[in-house]
Amino acid sequence: MKTNLARAAQWLALALAVAAYCLLLWRGPWLLDGAHIRDTQLEPADGVVITGVRTMLVALGAGVIAGVGLYYTSRNHKLAQEQFKHTQQQFELSQAQFRLAQDQFRHTQQQTSRDREKDRVAQEMTREGQVTERYVAAIKLLASDKQTERIGGIHSLYRIALDSSRDRETIAEVLTVFHRESAAELQYQQALAAERIQGVNIIEGPLGPRLPSDDDMEAAQYVLNRLAGKAKPRVM
Repeated sequence: MKTNLARAAQWLALALAVAAYCLLLWRGPWLLDGAHIRDTQLEPADGVVITGVRTMLVALGAGVIAGVGLYYTSRNHKLAQEQFKHTQQQFELSQAQFRLAQDQFRHTQQQTSRDREKDRVAQEMTREGQVTERYVAAIKLLASDKQTERIGGIHSLYRIALDSSRDRETIAEVLTVFHRESAAELQYQQALAAERIQGVNIIEGPLGPRLPSDDDMEAAQYVLNRLAGKAKPRVM
């Protein structure tokens, strides 16, 4: 509302100034040099005076207009400079915000990478823990006095070897030892049986109550062959 009133006042002042200037052009010669100009029956000398006064007024008006134009030109130039500086500041602020956004993005990427690495390590530790639990359970089955549990332990170790390449060599060594001990104990048991038949004194076996069998050795050898990549189909 105030802006509209100020603009209306400016236009009214401009209109009054134009009207006053036109009036001055018309009656100016008599107002400024009336003592030398007649009101009626003008002579050539009067025309010269009137023309000179009006020429002066026109030159003065042109000068005023030129001055006003220069003022507004200078003002617009200053406004343009201020606008340019403001634009530069806005641009520098935008660049700073962009760099900040880049830094935040890189920080987010690094944080995401660290979180992924932590998740990977946690998953790996969980997996290793599960493999260890399965490995311990399978080793316990190898020491069982039941043949089905021993064979199940052998194939459990095979599954662990497939899932964990790091434990494959260790499992192969365990099964090799199991195969060798089973073979030795089986030979010892066979020797004891022969001694019974022959009536010879029997010595207690060295490995306790577990009775090995050909199936134990066959299963262990089959898994070892599969781990070595040279397994053949088992004939049941």
